[in-house]
This record gives sequence, C-alpha cells and structure tokens, in this order.
Amino acid sequence: QIQKRLNDNARLKEIVRQFQDFAKKGDSKTFEGGYNFDDVPFVYSHLLSAQFSRQENNSELYNLSNFKVVEDFIQEKIIADGPFVRIKTFIETLSRPMQSAVAELYGHSAETFYAWKAYNEKIAELDNWRRRFVDEVQNRYNTFYSDLESQIDRKISYVVDNYYDSDKAGAAWKSSLEELKLNSQCEIFIKKISEDAKEKCRKLAAELTSDLSYSGVSIDVQKISMDEITDWQGTAFTIAPILIAIPGIGWAGAAIFGVLTWIFGDSKEEKIRKAKAKLREILEEQKQTILKKISAAVIENLNESILHRQIDGFRDALIDMAVMMCELAYRQNKVADAINEQYRDLNYELFFNAERYLKTEPHKQVLTARVVGKKMLVFSTTSVAEEIAEKFSNLIGEKVEFHRKDEANYVVEKFILQSEFDMFQFGDMYFLQLPEYKKAEFENKYDQIQLAQQLLEDPLIFD
Repeated sequence: QIQKRLNDNARLKEIVRQFQDFAKKGDSKTFEGGYNFDDVPFVYSHLLSAQFSRQENNSELYNLSNFKVVEDFIQEKIIADGPFVRIKTFIETLSRPMQSAVAELYGHSAETFYAWKAYNEKIAELDNWRRRFVDEVQNRYNTFYSDLESQIDRKISYVVDNYYDSDKAGAAWKSSLEELKLNSQCEIFIKKISEDAKEKCRKLAAELTSDLSYSGVSIDVQKISMDEITDWQGTAFTIAPILIAIPGIGWAGAAIFGVLTWIFGDSKEEKIRKAKAKLREILEEQKQTILKKISAAVIENLNESILHRQIDGFRDALIDMAVMMCELAYRQNKVADAINEQYRDLNYELFFNAERYLKTEPHKQVLTARVVGKKMLVFSTTSVAEEIAEKFSNLIGEKVEFHRKDEANYVVEKFILQSEFDMFQFGDMYFLQLPEYKKAEFENKYDQIQLAQQLLEDPLIFD
C-alpha cells in the first residue's frame, strides 16, 4: 500500500499543483500577495510510516517510507547552501524592520510636506484676504466717522438753538454728548470688525484641519485656537475711555441780553445771531477735539488689536506651524536617507554572498533597492544574462532584476512607477512628484513606491 502510494506520481503531482495554486492566491492575514513555489523541489515521503518505523525500530518500514531521501535532501542542502542560508537568515532579521523604517519615514516626510503646503496655502489666502479687509475696514471706518460727526453736529445745533442765551449751555452740551454714548458706539464698531476678522481666521483654521484630514495625513497636526490668540473679553481689545471729562465752555449767554440792549448796540436779532455763531464756534472746536480723540483711539485699536494682534497673530501661528513642518519633513527625510544607506549596505552584503556562492563574475558599483521576500533591484556597470539573474532569484528567494547603474531614473519612471515624474525641490530636499490624479493608481502599490523612494532617496508625493 505504501509503495503504491509513493509510486502514484500523477496523484502526488496533483497534490503539489493544488498547493502551488493555493499559495499563489495569497491572503492578507497570512502572506499578503502569495508565493510562487513553481521552482521549489518537492520530496515525497510517507511520514506516518517513518514515524512508526522509528517507534518499532523497523528498518524495512523505514526504507518503504522514503524518508531517507528527505533526510539526505536536507543534509545536502545544509552542506551546499548552509553558509549562505545562515547569512541570509541573519540579514533578514535586520532587513524587514529597516525596510519598514525607511518606508515609514519617507512616508511621514511626504505627509509632513503636505501639511507644510496646506499651512502655506492658508497663509497666502490670509494675506490676500487681509489686503481686501484693510480696504473694507477703511471704508467702514470712514462711514462710521461721518455718522458720528453727523450725530455730534445735530447735538451742536440743539445746544446752540436752545442754550445760546443760557449759562446752562455747558451742562446741556455735556449731557447731549453723554446721550450719544460715543465710547460705546466705538466699542461696538471695533467689536464687529473684530468678530468679522476672528470668523475669517476660524474659517481658515477649520478649512486647514479639514484639508489635512481629507488628504490622508496621519500626523497629529496641532489645532490653532483663535481664543488663544485673541479674546475680546481679555486684553486684546481693552479700549481706553475716549471721552474724558469735557471742559467747561465758559458760556454766559444771559449777559449778552442785558436791560440796555434797547438803548444802544446791535439789534436783538443780530445779538442772537452772534451769540449762536460764537457758541457754535466753541462747540465746533470741542467737536474736533472729540473726533480727534475718537479717531486716534479707534484707529489704534483697529491696527494694534485687530490687524496686528488678531490677524497677524493668527498668521504668525500659521508660520510657526509651517516652519515646524518644514523642519520635521527635513529631519524625517535625512533620517530615512541614513537608514536607507544602511539598508543598501545590508542588501549588498546579501547580494555579495549570493554572488560568491554562485561563483558568478563580480559586479562593480552595485546599487540595490529591495522589498524583502518579493523583489530586489540590482544596478551595476556589469551586464547579466537572463539565466544568471534566474539563479540569483532562486537562491535569494525573490525576483532579482539587473539594470545598468546609469538607468536608475529610467527604471523608476518606466518599470517601477510606470509614469513620468518631476523632482520637486523643497529647501535642500527633493521629492518625487506625480500628478494628483495618479494617486488612486498607487493606492495599493506600496512595493513600487518603496522601491522608487529607496533608489532615488526621496519621498513620493502627489501634487
């Protein structure tokens, strides 16, 4: 029965074929993209018989089990491939975490670049809005100033018409101005402009958070709170009282119309006209003093509290974050470069030992890029025949491709990314730049992205 089973080659080959087909399908929970066992040799043995033969010390049953062929095969592989397998196993324990670190750091650098770009776009948008806002505030202030002047003019006319002949003109003037609540009007005007500015900054901050969220950036970007930058109830908009104590106007109108007015001098109508003109002149001077104080106080608050502290304070916060993102992207890029260099050295060590094991012609100026267990790209000045490349692939257990060293960019463009790309300069860093509409194509092509980044030592971005 054992001999019959071991001699049924058709059945054994079918079992191997089923195994190979199953392995190729892959499973994200086990081995992602699957494995190709087409070139792997299979040795057939009846394992249950081998186990019983050991227990019963039955040499005949052991020979029938064909397990000696398995043992011999293992011994031959250890003798032939043991030194290389030992080196490869040691290198692999380092390769996988280093490969992950390189990919992750380049990925973080690209994400940080996106964040920097988003902050810069909002800074530019804020600058454009600020220029328009300054013009708008100037027009609103002109209207506000004219309205206050008209209100005061009406009060002047009221006091002049009713108190030109009374020593109560000063009290009436002071009371009339208090009725206008000029200080309160100024605060309301400034507060409305402040709220408009704050609302714009809040909107930009919300848009920035949303843009970063939907761009796929995984880093925790600090949120900028407008209340931390400026607060109406805090110190930002504390308006000093505009109307200090109003000085007396020294008006004694009743003295102008004494009992002798009928004996000599101007007529009563003329005296009334002159009295009103004199009182109006005094009140006009005070009006100008008051409006000057109002103008200085309002403009100071508009400039210092709103434009400088509120809007420019928000802009400074954006700039601080943009600078931080720039520095972070640079550091992530440099660390990725350093680890990538060590990863290349490690991969070269693996390739060098494979080369020595296969006794092939030594390669010069070797540059490598590798996704462990899947593909290794080797760039050198030496050309390699297809059968030699196949030997490397079988030995290392990955698809090994050979290219000329001066073709690295071409290989990245045509065979890895399969798309033209630009080299985008960011300070003294460079990024591989692909059009934004290509982003969906690369959603699940992590291997291609990793190989491209390793070869050119630059993060991949879509812009």
